[in-house]
Amino acid sequence: MPRPLPPRGTFAGRTLQWLGERLTGRGAWRRYAPAAARFYAHADAAGLRARQTQDLRDLLAWAAARVPFHAERLRRADLDPARLTGPEDLARLAPLTRAEVRAHAEALCARGPGAPTRIVPIVTGGTTGEPLRLWQDREAARRKDALTEVLKRRMGWPRGARAAYLWGAAADLPAGGLSRLRRWKDDLFERALPRALLLHAGRLDEARLDAYATRLERFRPAVLQAYPSAADLLARHLLARGRRLHVPMVVLTAEPVFADQRARVHEALGANVLSFYGSREMGWIAAECPTHHRLHLNPLGVVLEVDAAGVLRATDLLNRAMPLLRYETGDTGRLSAGPCPCGDARPTLDRIDGRVGDIFRLRSGRRLSSTLADMRPAQQTGLGLLDVQLVQEDWDHLTVRYVPGPDFRPADLGPYLAFLERLFAGELRLLPEAVGRIEPEPNGKVRHGICRLPPEGP
Repeated sequence: MPRPLPPRGTFAGRTLQWLGERLTGRGAWRRYAPAAARFYAHADAAGLRARQTQDLRDLLAWAAARVPFHAERLRRADLDPARLTGPEDLARLAPLTRAEVRAHAEALCARGPGAPTRIVPIVTGGTTGEPLRLWQDREAARRKDALTEVLKRRMGWPRGARAAYLWGAAADLPAGGLSRLRRWKDDLFERALPRALLLHAGRLDEARLDAYATRLERFRPAVLQAYPSAADLLARHLLARGRRLHVPMVVLTAEPVFADQRARVHEALGANVLSFYGSREMGWIAAECPTHHRLHLNPLGVVLEVDAAGVLRATDLLNRAMPLLRYETGDTGRLSAGPCPCGDARPTLDRIDGRVGDIFRLRSGRRLSSTLADMRPAQQTGLGLLDVQLVQEDWDHLTVRYVPGPDFRPADLGPYLAFLERLFAGELRLLPEAVGRIEPEPNGKVRHGICRLPPEGP
């Protein structure tokens, strides 16, 4: 069993983090204590529902009075914020798509007396399309930072602990998404008092993985945050060389997390492997229970809905500059049927399946999440495949890119292709293609299932 992390970082680490937040102007430290007090107050199901309902009433009243786009939608839905009885009433409101945000950005921004004047931009990663620019008031950003600290501490991530990031999106890194001057200030502070190690997740060849392993060994982080695919690639590399590292906690996010990935990362790094679900627009939406490994939602920051098809819609409870109501995150997943055995009454997610765009579509009308077809061949067939990527370019074909292992024989591919034939009921012609590695997206993420069909039907 992995050794549990201490509940708090060192005194020096916490002091340096406090000093860094003061010097860089982030200010989450001021809001941590009230955020933690509110997070743990009224933790029973009835109290959580009442609190979230009131937060929603306040948000919708603000949107009706200050945001023209939402005012019109609320009027059409005949949704009076004062008469809201619970989060389920949001279903009367039309979902908000990324295309609508792009087309109506100005009408989605608050205006008039009391509208936030200190705002910061948010630019989404654009994993499956063009990046999207949104706006957030600075107070909301700081409150989200404070809630993130609460969720981290609950997972066992010590405040002020040394952290390494095997990452690709610059805006998500500690100094990312800021002005050039702010980046320079942060970089200077990190160099003088280093608490973070930044490792880019793109182009992870053998030489770079060797170098990263050595840097991690020297830096000795308490936590490594990484894309699952990147952490798994590092773990495979270490295991193939008979090498081990000691990183007490590894936090995986931004891609679906598979059991075999967790097992390899734990074996290679000796880590307690956890995950969280979040987005640049919403912040941390859910964080994994360290005991029972369910993703507990963050009810102070987000209302999360899941429709019958598994599409996730999120309402940001904190951002007043550009409120996002029933915003389609682009992800799919499933809510848990009952409470977590740990005793926390907050709703939980069973899993995150991946992007909406990574759902394969067939002429018969069937839709299949790419995670159902994702290989993880060690689990499904026991074959010597290191990785697989499935790409649907049209309505009749599926390209099966596979990375053969050292003991792989061409005949070994047969059982996996037979599995895919059964899954798709013969509706897609399979086109196998051997490759040296599955290349990541420009932001460092690896997509194992890609559907490039247009939104319209055949």
